[in-house]
Amino acid sequence: MKRQALTLIFVAAACVFPVARASAQAGDKAKGKAAPGPADELAQKAVAEAGKENYEEALTLFREAYRIDHSSRWLYDLGVLHDMLAECDDAAFFYRAALWGKGVLPQDQDKVDNRLGVLEDECHFKKRHATPEDRHKRAGRYIGNKLCFLAQSILTGIATPAEKKQIDQCLADDAKK
Repeated sequence: MKRQALTLIFVAAACVFPVARASAQAGDKAKGKAAPGPADELAQKAVAEAGKENYEEALTLFREAYRIDHSSRWLYDLGVLHDMLAECDDAAFFYRAALWGKGVLPQDQDKVDNRLGVLEDECHFKKRHATPEDRHKRAGRYIGNKLCFLAQSILTGIATPAEKKQIDQCLADDAKK
């Protein structure tokens, strides 16, 4: 029961983060800082879709923002959305990637780290995702979602020739956009 309460509290608090970031970006623009780029515009649309509880559309938009920008801040947002959809494995993966890539605001790092610990306990993330077989499966999913850079990262040192070819094709397709 305590974990469920922590989950609900974290997810509710996490929903505020993308909105707060979008508000901060709007404030930056008003202060004369650089205008948001295409990835930022996609992220703002994603936040709007998440606000309407269109989580799948929000995921699609954040994935596209990541394809354009490769910033780990989008990984955090993907983690939040997967958490809201109760997709423990993907939420844990994206939170971990966001923490590793410094995509979490400093004031939120402890909260995200604690939430990651809860998710790892709930879905046994550490045990299952240490295996090469799982890394190959996950990379295949990311290639399918056109998250080429993530797939390449997951397969570092273990990619098969066929996977290298898929990643190269994925990256080439991504460069054409």
